[in-house]
Parts: sequence; C-alpha cells; structure tokens
Amino acid sequence: MLSPQEETSQKIAIRRIEIGSTVTVMFQSGEAIECTIVQAIRTDPDHCIISCESPLGKALLGKRAGDTVIYTVDDHAIQVDIIQIFSEKK
Repeated sequence: MLSPQEETSQKIAIRRIEIGSTVTVMFQSGEAIECTIVQAIRTDPDHCIISCESPLGKALLGKRAGDTVIYTVDDHAIQVDIIQIFSEKK
C-alpha cells in the first residue's frame, strides 16, 4: 500500500466530457490548454478550473475528443478543438 506521499493520480481516458473531466483543447491560434470542468461553485479560472455553466464549459459538456466546438464570449465566437479527455483517479 502506498503512503499518502507516494500516492499518484492516474489519467484515465474517457469518451465524453462530463463534470470532473480534464480536457485539453486547442484554440485556432495554436495555443493548447488543459482545463477541468467543475460545478459552478468550485471554479478557479486562474488555474483553468472552469464552471460547467461558463460558455466554454457548456459547449464542452457531452462532446468527444476530435470534436470542434464554438462558444461565444462578449459577442465573439471562439472555436476550439478537443484534443484529449481524461479523468484523474487515485
């Protein structure tokens, strides 16, 4: 059995984005980010922990790796490609 210091999380690939999923997305600029979708009360945009109620969060829920989504912020349409989806298990 591992001690708490030795515990590591494993990234488990999943098919569809759901609350708790960590997602790698790529913007049209070529910038890729990894963010986690959470309930609205747990958000931390500075650490890319985004709400399922945010424009990006809503657009991503239920989608799969390889999908492209478009979401709107301040009347600007933003397109992202979903690169990878996983869940962290300890």
